[in-house]
Amino acid sequence: MDMAEFKRTMDEWIRMLEATPPAKGQDRVLYPGRLEAEEEKKRAAEGIPQAAKLVWMQIDTNISAPRLCA
Repeated sequence: MDMAEFKRTMDEWIRMLEATPPAKGQDRVLYPGRLEAEEEKKRAAEGIPQAAKLVWMQIDTNISAPRLCA
C-alpha cells in the first residue's frame, strides 16, 4: 500500500468513526489522536494557556506591586 492509498483509507476510517452514533451518555466517538489534534488546532488559534497564578507570579517578579495572589 502506498502512502496516498494509506491516507485515503485512514480518512475513510475517520469519517466512519465520526459518523458512528456515540455510546449512551457520550457526546461523540473518540479515537486515538482526536483529542490531541483538536487541542493542537485550538492552541494554534488561541495560544498555549498558562495558569493564572503563574502569570501573576511572573508579573509580580518583574514589577514592584503588591502581591495579588498567594
